[in-house]
Amino acid sequence: AVSTRWLAWIPGLDAISGLELTPDDGDPGSLGRASFRLAVTSLFVLRVAARLLVPVLKLLERTRLEVLVAARHLRSKKSGFLAATSFLSILAVAVSCAMLTTVLGVMGGFRQDLKNKILGQKAHLLVDREASTFEVPGGLRARIEALPGVVAVTPFVEAEVMVTTANGSEGAILHGIDPRDVERGTNLADTLVDGSLEYLRFPEKLLEPGVADARGDFDSLFDLETESEDTKSLKRLLQPSFTTEREKVVLPPVILGRELARSMRLYVGDELEVVSPHGRLGPTGRLPKTRRFRVAGIFYSGMYEYDMKVLFMPIEDAARFLGTGDAVHGIEVRTADPDLAPRLTAPIAKLLEGHDLRVRDWQELNRNLFGALALERLAMFFTLGLAILIAGFSVFGTFILLVQEKSGEIAILRTVGASTQVVVRAFIIEGFLIGTLGSLLGLGLGYLLTFAAERFRIGIPSEIFYIDHLPVHVEVRDFVLVGLASILVCVAATIFPATMAAKLRPVDSLRHE
Repeated sequence: AVSTRWLAWIPGLDAISGLELTPDDGDPGSLGRASFRLAVTSLFVLRVAARLLVPVLKLLERTRLEVLVAARHLRSKKSGFLAATSFLSILAVAVSCAMLTTVLGVMGGFRQDLKNKILGQKAHLLVDREASTFEVPGGLRARIEALPGVVAVTPFVEAEVMVTTANGSEGAILHGIDPRDVERGTNLADTLVDGSLEYLRFPEKLLEPGVADARGDFDSLFDLETESEDTKSLKRLLQPSFTTEREKVVLPPVILGRELARSMRLYVGDELEVVSPHGRLGPTGRLPKTRRFRVAGIFYSGMYEYDMKVLFMPIEDAARFLGTGDAVHGIEVRTADPDLAPRLTAPIAKLLEGHDLRVRDWQELNRNLFGALALERLAMFFTLGLAILIAGFSVFGTFILLVQEKSGEIAILRTVGASTQVVVRAFIIEGFLIGTLGSLLGLGLGYLLTFAAERFRIGIPSEIFYIDHLPVHVEVRDFVLVGLASILVCVAATIFPATMAAKLRPVDSLRHE
């Protein structure tokens, strides 16, 4: 068993970094045990790799002359300063690779987390008409549902509205969908933190005894300061008159986001007013349309803007309130795999021919956002890639010193018949071996760091980042690109020293030996 005394470093690391290290199972002791196992495993892997290095180099020596020379140079004894610079060159390549892969893993985690949240709430494919509503053509919904990979097809109406209570007003986006398609067409059921989807279909159940008591404690749900019972009772008495005089009236249900509920201090079962600017014409112009609704649930998607602006309601109530009749603003199509959506645009577009409708997948709908993330990722790759370039200069300096120290051996090699091409290739292969060794060490270290970050769930301030832990998403492509970039930089750094070594005159080199 691992002693708990050495686990005292965990709170200290939390305090220094400002982060919170939390294992998956929430047991602080398991964090220390996992750290111990990770450290032991890492040391074991490094020991095995060091033991295998010499046999691998000996095996390479049996291939070609230039490979033999490169491998012998790599494992031969050098002067103290040159040995130190060689070690530092490999270490520089390894550290730069580890740093770059770790940062890319964290950035990929944020991108994947944002992608999951967007696709969890929004459509994978959207069928609509530009700047106008439309009536769903007969049979279109069934034909789209028949396509392979399609899970749900949900018509919707949508409009900008104002939500008003005694605690203030907020702008919001009203989203009306069929309650029967909520579970298949969205992940609202998974993000619901209070209330029930059942209330969308049966709003009269919100009036049943016990609903107000079973809706959960608002203050603990939204991390607010706990209020006394007297304060809560006083606030209930100060609610608008319609909440007390007509509280037994069945009202259309709405489900709103956590931030909107927090801002307006709404509970499940409370009433609110929704104001639409698209009302009837009056003597002074168009009058806003107002209607009362009852809170049926509160969701938390993890996206602040979504939790602050969106409220769901049955499409019949939304159409009646907005006056759209049988027309809809669009059709949301959800697929089994979001990556299948781009391949379904062509079949759906063929079904829409002659209806003046368009179809767009989630990549096109969020092109600006994901384009900005991709550009940021590319910029970060090149910025942190400068560390690999700096490591390349270290390799360059090491090989300059190597040429000067091994000039006599190079001269002997030339006198026995080795061509200048053999000398150049020998140094380039040695640079390739150094780059490969440093890259493998760095990629292994980067993998361990990203694995540790994912396993230990490093906590970050949720009130700032709207996420409670550091997300990590590792892609094999990133590791391959970083490894290839490191090897190419190391190889490029050896070209000039290799050329300089090939131009050495054997007579001059042997004269100074």
